[in-house]
Amino acid sequence: MFVKKNFLRNVFLRAILLHMQMKNLFLVIYAANNFLGKVI
Repeated sequence: MFVKKNFLRNVFLRAILLHMQMKNLFLVIYAANNFLGKVI
């Protein structure tokens, strides 16, 4: 039971980290598009 709980927690944390990375990537792309839109 303990191992399963630990495993689920690891998967949950990894999912959160992945979600954060995706959000950061989206923000970077959004900022780059805004910047290029102003420059061009």
